[in-house]
Amino acid sequence: MTNAPKCQIEKIQDQIVARLKDQVGSKFYIDAFPANPSQFDPAMMDAAILVNYAGSRYGAFRETDTSQQMRDMRFLLVLHVQNLVKPSQAYEHLETIRKAVQSVPLEGSTPIKLVSEQLAGQDAGQWEWHIEIALTTNAVAAFTPYTPPRVPLNIFTKE
Repeated sequence: MTNAPKCQIEKIQDQIVARLKDQVGSKFYIDAFPANPSQFDPAMMDAAILVNYAGSRYGAFRETDTSQQMRDMRFLLVLHVQNLVKPSQAYEHLETIRKAVQSVPLEGSTPIKLVSEQLAGQDAGQWEWHIEIALTTNAVAAFTPYTPPRVPLNIFTKE
């Protein structure tokens, strides 16, 4: 059984996860958002960062080439922290994450730019922050060019 090649979204997401694992450190659980979020329990760890594809916006066609468009991709980094002595401890984590991804070029994209960060919720000592990042890639169509039927050049007929 062979594995299908990864799509553009997966490749970029994997690079973001790898960058965070390399730069943020081992005190965080870092991975792509789980397929079944209800089975993920952030209470089992002191800090976790989950990476989730949040969507894309597409630009105009590239010049006269209708097979290519610019694709602005957005990813959401969900930071779960708990057992904070004071809320400002989360700020250190936010800064660490920001420094790990801001302006980092990934293969096949422009450097990462930060879009927003905000507190998404707090309940019983568990804090959830959302950090939105964006980058631009080239979206190339997978199509077969249309070839019109060939008109015969010689239309001479014998009488």
